[in-house]
Amino acid sequence: MVDPATQGEWNIQGLPTDPLSIQNGVLVTNARRYPLMIDPQGQAISWLVNKEKERIPQFGVVQLDDNRLKEKLEFAMAEGGALIVAGVNEGKR
Repeated sequence: MVDPATQGEWNIQGLPTDPLSIQNGVLVTNARRYPLMIDPQGQAISWLVNKEKERIPQFGVVQLDDNRLKEKLEFAMAEGGALIVAGVNEGKR
């Protein structure tokens, strides 16, 4: 689902070459909605911040429990920016 040239560009931007990282890259670049990345080591977030640095406002990476999450999300959507919500864990059932 990704050509070698694009994968090479991602690697230059800091995305590791392992299969899970490449799958995350495909999800982020091809998702029609909001992709969920599984990123236990934080490598994909580093790559994404580097890739989207022009679109990420000063608070581009937030935690799910951030008191201002709604405000930041509204601002990012209104301005066409990117917002990364990190640390989303599987909830208790």
